[in-house]
Amino acid sequence: VFSVHGSLFPMTEAEILLFYTVYYPLVCALVLFVSLPLLLGLLRLSGKVEEDETPVLAELFYYFSSGRLYRRALSLSFGGFWRMLCVVLAAAATCGATVYFFPGELLAGFLCGVAVLIEILVWLMLVLRRFATFAVAFYDKVPLREARAVARTLARFDRFGGLRFFFACLPRILLGLLTFGVYLLWDVLPRMGVAYFSYCKQLNDMIIRSEE
Repeated sequence: VFSVHGSLFPMTEAEILLFYTVYYPLVCALVLFVSLPLLLGLLRLSGKVEEDETPVLAELFYYFSSGRLYRRALSLSFGGFWRMLCVVLAAAATCGATVYFFPGELLAGFLCGVAVLIEILVWLMLVLRRFATFAVAFYDKVPLREARAVARTLARFDRFGGLRFFFACLPRILLGLLTFGVYLLWDVLPRMGVAYFSYCKQLNDMIIRSEE
């Protein structure tokens, strides 16, 4: 929309600056307060399917049904958002530093790409260590602090479960991206959600059996 508007109605630098000053905060607010709670609703719907319950599409809006649930969703959303923001800022800082120290050199692009790839892999490993957090966070009567403690216990029992799950789903994710996200949203993410809750349930059952 902005590019079409700019081509039809040339904007001054001040207007462009004002647009981006308003646009990016609005996008971030939309992601934090609407998109991520809806994503949590999608995960909850997947959990219901895994439990062989009749899925109801209204589960997508479950976290908008009360103030307590919405605050819980925001707590999880802000946690995920800040982790994503950290890796984006780190990648931007790396590219900026590389261009500054190696101006106009082909080596700069190669070093920047390698450094960003390493940062993303490290970030992904740290995130996958908390792989089971979302599963236990859906027990609404359990405080998030206790839910995170249970998730850490699950993670210690199977340290590389998150990595195995991610690489098992990676071919489908790449195929979904090739279809411009249509197959990803229509098929891949719902299947990943059901498989995720199935994995966490089996892992929890294994821990219970080992303690008996």
